[in-house]
Amino acid sequence: MLETQAIVIRVGEGVAYVETRRQSGCGHCDSKNGCATSSIGKLFGADGARFRALNPVGAGVGDSVLIGVEDGALFKSSLAVYLVPLLLVILGAAWAGSVAPSSAAADGYSIAGAFLGLVAGYFWLRILTSAIGSSRRFQPVILGKVREQGFVPMMKESQG
Repeated sequence: MLETQAIVIRVGEGVAYVETRRQSGCGHCDSKNGCATSSIGKLFGADGARFRALNPVGAGVGDSVLIGVEDGALFKSSLAVYLVPLLLVILGAAWAGSVAPSSAAADGYSIAGAFLGLVAGYFWLRILTSAIGSSRRFQPVILGKVREQGFVPMMKESQG
């Protein structure tokens, strides 16, 4: 499970809106002044990400929490969001170019096919996001509260 710490900034019914702190680079050393990765991180801003997480532990505003996403969920959703629409654009262009009545018209047909692939990719993403939005597997979950002494699990571990 991919895990990170966050602060709860707002709560709703069964969910919490959390903010993570952006860490520079890998975060494994204190050599931030001599590290190019740290400099690149500063270039892109210091703001953290804000998003919604399931809140089965009842965390409140201001709580420091540990959130997690199931292994593989980020990779699979990235492939579905980026790779599939790109493939649809390429396939649309290739197909339309191959059915063009002449080689002079092939470029225009390919552009139109790429546009149709882009539209198909848009509808794919609409369907995908509605399916993923209702799936607990692809949503971040608050695993527990973080105290000065360390992580305090708030959920019972599933048996078996």
